[in-house]
Amino acid sequence: MPALRRFTVDLAGLAVAFEAADEAWPAALAPRYGAFATRRAPRFVIRLTGAGEVRDAAALARLMAEPLAIVAAGSRLTLRSASIAAAVELATGQGDLSAPVHRHGVDSLLRALLALTAPEALLLHGALAAVDGRAFVCAGPSGAGKSTLAALLGERGLCDELCLLRRGEEGWTAHALPFWHGRPGGGRLAGVRLLAHGPDHELRRLAPEAARRRLAAEVVWPTFAPEAAERALDLFARLLVEVPVAELRFRPDAGVWPALAGEVAA
Repeated sequence: MPALRRFTVDLAGLAVAFEAADEAWPAALAPRYGAFATRRAPRFVIRLTGAGEVRDAAALARLMAEPLAIVAAGSRLTLRSASIAAAVELATGQGDLSAPVHRHGVDSLLRALLALTAPEALLLHGALAAVDGRAFVCAGPSGAGKSTLAALLGERGLCDELCLLRRGEEGWTAHALPFWHGRPGGGRLAGVRLLAHGPDHELRRLAPEAARRRLAAEVVWPTFAPEAAERALDLFARLLVEVPVAELRFRPDAGVWPALAGEVAA
């Protein structure tokens, strides 16, 4: 029997180990998750199986377009599409994922696990920037400029697609996640910026209803689990009250940082 290869990642405090007999799995996961590798004891151990690699853009597009059903019932989480089948026992931390040898199935499972099990936390589509212990989440839909902004920020830019916001006794913190690109890091959440393209760098105050509507569209809501969804809704309401939310209009040059990290004009 082939030896199992283990690859463990730490995602904002959640350690997940993947085990596979096929050496293609670690190779497929390393480009995205390598920076998040850890030796921590995992909370979840997922056994990976699957047939064939995703070799071209057309095959990947078909895979990502497949409808994915996510169900949380009791202590069991399942994911199923035409190509993906996963089941995780939340109480024991043991699970299986059968999927084509590509990060897409792992991405989908990890997003569901984070949304379901991360305490007092929200998943948000956004780039994360941090310096000197202060973090800013820059959120927006596809095309708003998350990846562009993260690239402009150099060492300040930690990730460009997904981050985790956690509420604790001392306030909110923000943590980088590896979707699409990222490296570990974060800090105290000093502000949320809703991105828009513009002719110059400008930080604008938003009316509360506009801030709520635009930011709600960027939350990864765990609609597959009613209790988790209710908890996320409560956290979202607290976030809007406790953390400054503003619009950042920017042009693609590295001079954006002072506006991003600045104070919102009255």
